[in-house]
Amino acid sequence: MTLPYQKIGFELAKQNATTVRVRVTGSCMYPLIRPGDWVWVDTTSKPRLEIGQVLCIRKGAEILIHRLVKDGSEGELITKGDRNAAYDSPTQPSDVIGIVVAVQRGKYTLRLGSRYFYWWEQLMALFYKIKAFMKNWLCRTDKV
Repeated sequence: MTLPYQKIGFELAKQNATTVRVRVTGSCMYPLIRPGDWVWVDTTSKPRLEIGQVLCIRKGAEILIHRLVKDGSEGELITKGDRNAAYDSPTQPSDVIGIVVAVQRGKYTLRLGSRYFYWWEQLMALFYKIKAFMKNWLCRTDKV
């Protein structure tokens, strides 16, 4: 079940293009992406997805801008909004529309592939890996 705060709606400014500009209306990716920001989504190909990347994905009738946090056991992708407490339901790789490559806020455009955002994405990926490790370690059945 998708809770209301997990939903991000947006409107497409261009269609059938290699890069799509999308207006964000939700706050689940705050502080990186805020309501009213525009995100640029690269839809040219399905590149190798890496943990920490911000993806544009189709979830039924909704389209979400969420971060890839881990790979599922059966090849599916697990995503989550940075501000959300819970993971999204698993997503198939075929539901990925593209990768968010830039965030435009006012007159400033921040490229997610830049050095600053590279380290931010690496930090977020490390955080999710440590969190998964700790959860598995704390939930072990062989505790003494």
